[in-house]
Amino acid sequence: MIKKELKYLWKYAIDNNFTTLVVVYAVIAIILKSLSIVDITIPCLWTKIFGFHCPGCGLTTATIELIHLRPVAAFETNPLVYIVVPAILYYVITDYLKFRRKVAAIPQS
Repeated sequence: MIKKELKYLWKYAIDNNFTTLVVVYAVIAIILKSLSIVDITIPCLWTKIFGFHCPGCGLTTATIELIHLRPVAAFETNPLVYIVVPAILYYVITDYLKFRRKVAAIPQS
């Protein structure tokens, strides 16, 4: 069962190259930043150009706070984390499940 699920996951990653690259980059960046090794997160262009924070600023830091099980600190960093993170997870999971149903419906030779 697990082997079959990994096979579906691998096909999904191959068929969705851009999504896979973005997710892998984000996971690596968050892990490195949370371990305080190196910060390779993308800087906010809005802040760089206009000099003040946009509504999305601090989402990575807030996500790291959630990973460290500090929900109050995550809310203080950026309250949108409680909307954005579940929305992204919902999108990725439903997209994967649609892909899996589509692949499972194709007759195997």
